Parts: sequence; structure tokens; C-alpha cells
Amino acid sequence: MRVFITLSLGLLLASCTEEPPPAPRVVPQESELDGASLYQLGLHFDDQAGHTLALGSLRGHPVLVTFFYASCQTMCPTIVHDVQEIESGLAPAAREQLRVVFVSFDTERDTTERLAEVARERHIDTTRWSLVRGTEDDVRTLASTLGMTYRRTSNGEFAHAALLTILDAEGRVALQREGTGRDVAPMRTAIESVASASSR
Repeated sequence: MRVFITLSLGLLLASCTEEPPPAPRVVPQESELDGASLYQLGLHFDDQAGHTLALGSLRGHPVLVTFFYASCQTMCPTIVHDVQEIESGLAPAAREQLRVVFVSFDTERDTTERLAEVARERHIDTTRWSLVRGTEDDVRTLASTLGMTYRRTSNGEFAHAALLTILDAEGRVALQREGTGRDVAPMRTAIESVASASSR
């Protein structure tokens, strides 16, 4: 079952710094995949353990993809909390199947060592969660394909939206949610639906 939430409202980029966010823009919250698999992009990243993660290797699992950077002290910890809340309410079988990928915008400072520190600091289960870094081009490709908006600010930090994307077992977008602190029930339902279909 494919469920889409399309939000036709302004994606207000929330800055993780003191710089005020830019004016909101009205854009459709849609991916460029048009029902195709994200895995066809052939993207590879390095995780917090220094291992290469090919996105296609996650085929067969429900996958939650989102974006962050390690030095962010405002929105990004909230994104982590939201994902942990989504995960905590899943049925055990769905939780076991779920894979979570946090992709860093900060290709310069977020080394594998720094990502490992974040995983420890935020008590992240790295058996199923991957905090990853990649080339600037690959991160930008993934972000634009999923409809994710971000930019580097004048002080070297990032202003960005908070977008959570659920992929089905074949890497197709099942559901997207923009913003933090929202009702997590639809995300749990989408994950459990994908997990149930994958186990048949």
C-alpha cells in the first residue's frame, strides 16, 4: 500500500543558528521519483563505523530516511527524538525490520568519528540506524530527489527543513512528513504496512 502526504505549503527552512530563517516559499512537497525506486540512483555513503552503506542494500526493509548535521543543537535533536518516538511505538516485528538512515549535510565536519560520537551521545541503536556522510554531490542528489530543502548559512551552519521519508521494501516513497512534533501515528502505520508486506 502506498500512502502519500503531499503538503502544499511553505517549507520554512528552520535555521539551527541565530540567523533568522528565510521567507517561506510555497512549493509542493513531492519527490522527483514518480513512483520509481530510490535505489536506482546507486548512491553510496559512509556510516558512523566507517563502513560503506549502499542504499540498495536496504532493499527488503521499511526504511526511514531523514537529514541532519552533528553540530545542530536545535532542530536536529528534535528530529532524532521524533524518529525515536515513531520507532518506540512500533509493533516488535516492524521495529526489528525498520532501518533508519540519517544523512548529514555537513560533508566537511561530519567525519565518521563525529557521527559515531553523535550515536553515543544520543543513545542511537546502530544495529538498525545508520548515520552517514557522503560527497556533497551525492547528498544534494538524494535531498533534491526526495524534495528536501537546505542551504549553508553565512556562519557555516545550515538552514533546513525537517523531512521524514518512509521507503517501502523496493525503495519507493511510501509516505513523507515535513515538520517536527507532529502526530507520529501515520508514520507508524506506514512502516508497519511495509513491514507486513515484506514478511509475506
